[in-house]
Amino acid sequence: MRAQLDILREVFEEWFRIHEINYDFRFYTPEEWAAKEGPNHLLQGAELILVFENDLYAWMNYGTDAPDELQELAEGFGYYYEQGHAWNMGFYPTDDWQPLPASSATYAEKLNDLRWQRKRSRILERCSGKCEECGSNTGLDVHHCYYRFGREPWQYPDIALLALCRDCHKHREHIEMDFRLFQQSLRTDELQSMQKMMSHCKYWYSSKALRSFLDAMWCTPGDVPVEGGHDGPGLSADHLDKLQFNAKFGVMCERLYLMLLTYGHPEDRSEPRTRGRL
Repeated sequence: MRAQLDILREVFEEWFRIHEINYDFRFYTPEEWAAKEGPNHLLQGAELILVFENDLYAWMNYGTDAPDELQELAEGFGYYYEQGHAWNMGFYPTDDWQPLPASSATYAEKLNDLRWQRKRSRILERCSGKCEECGSNTGLDVHHCYYRFGREPWQYPDIALLALCRDCHKHREHIEMDFRLFQQSLRTDELQSMQKMMSHCKYWYSSKALRSFLDAMWCTPGDVPVEGGHDGPGLSADHLDKLQFNAKFGVMCERLYLMLLTYGHPEDRSEPRTRGRL
């Protein structure tokens, strides 16, 4: 059970990172909390204490789905939480928690576990039973965007899961594998810079405009105008290169301009920044 508590803490930290509120929070052991708050604190018997002063404060106290999601996430490790003050919570062991599957259990057997079935139902309810890529409502799978060693299928934040039709599921797995293979070509600082750039741009600009600009940076436009007819003066290699460069540069500038026109907070654009976000 102690190992499950350690993984629970790791997953909650992951939840903060995915939601980009991984600041102004801290976990305490019972001993650390008692030393800080005194022996008569509100969270008696808690095996782990979480203190938060980031956006989770508003999400927990002003009507979002965060409390239900985090409670379900904790239950997947054999715990439930109770709030002490509006800015902290304690994690307590669940008395009737179902043991984890045997180490010899297959992945298919784990997907039959009621805890995974409840998690799967949450994701399908979130997307109203439609594929989060193409909108199809037939043959939906719930896809893990990543896996961590030692975790059960249900021990992931909701936002790390996508409801996809079979075709989109296969395509997504192929693209994700290609990206993993591509990562080896990047230095660590390049990978970090790319993540920061994409996160920044997805926040401030519409996804459609950003995608169009990125496409223009690598797609060479066709139909580059050629001076003269078939029997007229030909183009030198340098001149043709200039025409192609100018055409490509012009398209890129146009796409960049259109992207900049969409500048604004996501809530101002009525466009969700991330699927499955609160």
